[in-house]
Amino acid sequence: MTAVTPHKATKLKLPVNSAEIAAATKSILDQDFAHLPTIRRLSQLTRSNVLAVQKAFKHVQGKTILVYTLEKRIERAKQLLLEGELTLDFIAYEIGYASRSVLIKLFRKYVGKRPREWRGK
Repeated sequence: MTAVTPHKATKLKLPVNSAEIAAATKSILDQDFAHLPTIRRLSQLTRSNVLAVQKAFKHVQGKTILVYTLEKRIERAKQLLLEGELTLDFIAYEIGYASRSVLIKLFRKYVGKRPREWRGK
């Protein structure tokens, strides 16, 4: 696996092992962000401990695993909203939320509009 450079310029040297942990974690998350493994499972998959996974990911990506996956889900929701008249229930399920109310709440919080308002632009 190749080393990943840190997201932000920093004086702190990132050990290659931490870069590999972050890259492996990102790869796992990107494969299926709608059905995320637990942080414990991520640590098992990357053969690291929970704290190492969390710290390495935040250092390299510049955000926590939770924020990263939230952003990925919102971006995917935007794509699905533009694809046509898909229901909010369907979109919520597709991006890993249990209900459309969760989607609406988070979408409005991070995008500033409700999904239907955003779709209509």
